[in-house]
Amino acid sequence: MFDDGCSALSEREQKISNIARRTILFFCEEFVDSFEQIPNMTKKISNMQAQIDSLKEEIDRLQSNENVSNVEVVSAEVNDRIIRSKNIMIYDLKESSEAEVADRIDDDRREV
Repeated sequence: MFDDGCSALSEREQKISNIARRTILFFCEEFVDSFEQIPNMTKKISNMQAQIDSLKEEIDRLQSNENVSNVEVVSAEVNDRIIRSKNIMIYDLKESSEAEVADRIDDDRREV
């Protein structure tokens, strides 16, 4: 096996070597360095896969919580509509200037 970019052997010499079933390995330094980095890269890929799996689980958990939250929001909206269903609207009524809510309600009742 030869690194075509680094091997000084001609194509004919490579064929003869293959025919003779000799094992001649000639790799440049960069090629060897890249092989030495494979275990580190494999570990990094495994770590990244674990992070991806963790993120997928977190997304699934958040989506399931979102559904619960949506149910709560819809339930609150329905309850609010039920309460407001008995409200009446009065136009051209001057808004109360009282600071407290209870005082504003009393003011409104007196005006109506």
